[in-house]
Amino acid sequence: MEAIFLFLNWVASFANINKESGNKMDIYNLATVITPDILYSKNRKTRVDEAILAIKVVYTLIEFIDKFSLVPTDLLSTLHDLCMLIKNPDLNIKDMLKEYEKILEINSLKNAKLSPIKKQKKRDGSEHFYKYQQLFK
Repeated sequence: MEAIFLFLNWVASFANINKESGNKMDIYNLATVITPDILYSKNRKTRVDEAILAIKVVYTLIEFIDKFSLVPTDLLSTLHDLCMLIKNPDLNIKDMLKEYEKILEINSLKNAKLSPIKKQKKRDGSEHFYKYQQLFK
């Protein structure tokens, strides 16, 4: 899926360059065309609002694929830890996530000891929702 969304993002980068070159397939048009093939309902009577939400999801995946495909450095070090893979050749994803949580916990404890405690504003995602409401009006 990552390769598909990277390709679609690349195709969209050529949209509307000028009248002689480029194409009309911007991210929204690509998402509209590809969504029925990627996100579809088994129920043939898909509601319009469900289809619009599916297009928004695919739009977001295409637009931000570079951010979605980043691997956090903490996880990257875990993935490169050959000792862990040699010790546990049948390691499944749940076990890997547990290992990753341990590393995050250790790192957060280290950071807490090194830096003063700061209150952080809780993010509920509403700023992103507002952005997408504006995009699809």
